[in-house]
Amino acid sequence: MNEEYKSLPVNYLNGLIHRGYLETKIEKGQKSVRLTHKGKIRQLEGDKNDKKDGKWRFLSFDIPEQRSGDRDQFRRSIKRIGFKLVQKSLWVCPFVRADQVDLIIDELKIRQYVAYIISDKTDIENYLNRIFKK
Repeated sequence: MNEEYKSLPVNYLNGLIHRGYLETKIEKGQKSVRLTHKGKIRQLEGDKNDKKDGKWRFLSFDIPEQRSGDRDQFRRSIKRIGFKLVQKSLWVCPFVRADQVDLIIDELKIRQYVAYIISDKTDIENYLNRIFKK
């Protein structure tokens, strides 16, 4: 088994496998464990740095119905890293999150459906500040 997972309790590992975050594979008689697509995204979500630089990050997306599972996963992921809904399909965050957003988009293979905008100014700044004071 992979060294990084050997120290984890078996029940914990089995729970991660059962929830779809890890998968097992047997190669050359050795059992290996690796992060699944879902596990990689969950790992990214946990890496929060609430550093502000005075800019707003806007996300807008139009992911087709045939990819509703990816759309739902994307929505859950951006919520977990701090984005909040401003209007239907427009999300915003004041924290530096470009690396996380890029990795989530790449992992889900949805780049063509997502617009990521970083802005110094917006005419709804007071409204956004109120949203993030909650």
